[in-house]
Amino acid sequence: ASLGREFELDPATQSSLTRLDAFFQITARIHYGLQNNHTTPPPPLSAEAWDLYHDVNRRLGEVLLPSLAAHDVIVVDDPQVAPLIPMIKHANPEAVVISRIHVDLSHPMMEFWNPIREAVNHADLVIVQSPTFVSPELGLTAPVEVMPPSINPMDMKNHPKSPAFVDATLAAIDLSLVEPHLDIEGQPHRRPIVVTVSRPDPDKGLDDAMRAFVDSYKRLAADGAPAWQLPSLVMLLGRADDNP
Repeated sequence: ASLGREFELDPATQSSLTRLDAFFQITARIHYGLQNNHTTPPPPLSAEAWDLYHDVNRRLGEVLLPSLAAHDVIVVDDPQVAPLIPMIKHANPEAVVISRIHVDLSHPMMEFWNPIREAVNHADLVIVQSPTFVSPELGLTAPVEVMPPSINPMDMKNHPKSPAFVDATLAAIDLSLVEPHLDIEGQPHRRPIVVTVSRPDPDKGLDDAMRAFVDSYKRLAADGAPAWQLPSLVMLLGRADDNP
């Protein structure tokens, strides 16, 4: 009942679905508590919430360990499932377990980091995306390496799109994005488009992107750029399935 109040869960739903919904809200809160952005810090988790977090990870480990025990290298992505690391090392001591953490851990809220630090330190290697994303206060004893972020060209969302698909998508957003603008010689041109793609997350740099766009637009306008050279800003925002 207290978990239902903490995460505003529907008591009419099935117990297992309620627990899963709560788990995803817990991991989202852990993410924001660890990320180096405390303008609006998340509320701390209750002891019951932490119990549920560890219980779901334990049950997940029970399902996955028979398969994971057969692998030589295992990457545990993000700290939300860090409790799996010592479970994997116990089941398969010879395996190399890598903890990949993409969030900025330079100044985490320690009430979110301390409960998972020991599990992360069971990893053979911790990978972060920037050397500025770690600090001595983390108390990491596992080796740390930096792997800058990259894009998977094999992922469907990163495949080239046809001009027809691009035009249809832009037209659905705003017809002015695909309408031609004439230069002084009457030649049609498309206005340049600046695109951001991310979740509506304060840590994704959306404010910085908007400020940079406005500054660039103002400079172009002040320099006398014609209308067809002034860019449009398109912000494509989507929510992750596991981020309520």
